[in-house]
Amino acid sequence: MRRRWFLVVVALWVMLVSGCGAAPSNAGAPRPATPAGLAHVTSAGSPHTSATGAASEGPSASGARSSPTPPPDGTGSTAPAALRELLTAPVPSMCGHPAGRLVDGALPGIARYRGYVHLFTGTKPDDRVAPVRVDLTGDGTDIAAVASCSQGGVAWPEWVLLYSEKPRLHLIGQFDLGSIAATEHATVSGLVVSGDAVQVQWGTTDGCCTNPQEWSATLTSNGSKATVTRVTQVGGAPGRTVDVQSIPGGIAGFATPSGNITCMIMVEAKGRDPSVRCDIREFTWSLTRPSSCPLAYGQTFLLSERARLGCVGDTVEGVAAPGTPETSWRVRGLDATISVPSGRAVTLGYGSAMEAGDLVCRSRRTALTCTNDRTHASFTLARNDYTITNR
Repeated sequence: MRRRWFLVVVALWVMLVSGCGAAPSNAGAPRPATPAGLAHVTSAGSPHTSATGAASEGPSASGARSSPTPPPDGTGSTAPAALRELLTAPVPSMCGHPAGRLVDGALPGIARYRGYVHLFTGTKPDDRVAPVRVDLTGDGTDIAAVASCSQGGVAWPEWVLLYSEKPRLHLIGQFDLGSIAATEHATVSGLVVSGDAVQVQWGTTDGCCTNPQEWSATLTSNGSKATVTRVTQVGGAPGRTVDVQSIPGGIAGFATPSGNITCMIMVEAKGRDPSVRCDIREFTWSLTRPSSCPLAYGQTFLLSERARLGCVGDTVEGVAAPGTPETSWRVRGLDATISVPSGRAVTLGYGSAMEAGDLVCRSRRTALTCTNDRTHASFTLARNDYTITNR
């Protein structure tokens, strides 16, 4: 009897364990299909990636923080395949490091204390600026991406690299932001697609925060090299006024922040009236040259007692070169330099002015205006228009 009860208890215990300890199993059920265009996250540092290359706003399946979603169409985005190709993309010589091919988005073989070369591919959480797809060459397979580099210590000015995907990912142009303004840092804030071009937006500083300025430029490529146009300083530190009378020789030279206009301004001296001459390199108007002018006409503007067009066979671009007596007014860390056909030129920042007696030239984003405050004669110059006023 006691043995029978023992067997019954054992049987009930076995039934209880087998019934309560096992949950319904779905091990044999098929895994839900991944929606088209989505890639499974396989590494802790990789965000969800869609067919457009946009990173999801939520955390990844692995719990890792995803990168911010790139801007909507209009600023562009790249497809996952292109992003993966950028991880092993070729890069030019940058920051003194040799050209080479990236490994996982970085140039290999650089000791940590010697700096780095890194491409923002849009595949990593710390990629600050996402690459954009843009049709630079007419085949719809081009990409613009931002690269950062250093020689150890702080980052140098960033670069924008242009790539074509066909037949294999290769460079079709490069833009060193340090070639525009001679500042310690230049950091891209945005890449905006505009037709067959990319508008680059960036900020510059010296040290941590000295002389902050904002810039924009248009970047195109013919399939083998990049062309940079419409360089514009769009913001910066408050302006100042430079008195040419304080400059040895009484002659000063400057360029506008776009580099398109160069001026020479002179104070009154023995046998010389105060005067201004400005040359504009790119303009949209067409003027008929008078028969009395055998030289170039329409791109030089003169101001003394009156304002007028000049008939010239030379240029004043050289007077704005850094390190010359005419640019001794420059304050390093405050007055930037810019690339021009003859080399580099010191710029008179937007909001700043230069005066020589009654003559004043004011640099603004919209135009450069030079005025004789006594006679009220003046000229105003911009790429698309000019005015000459005599009263």
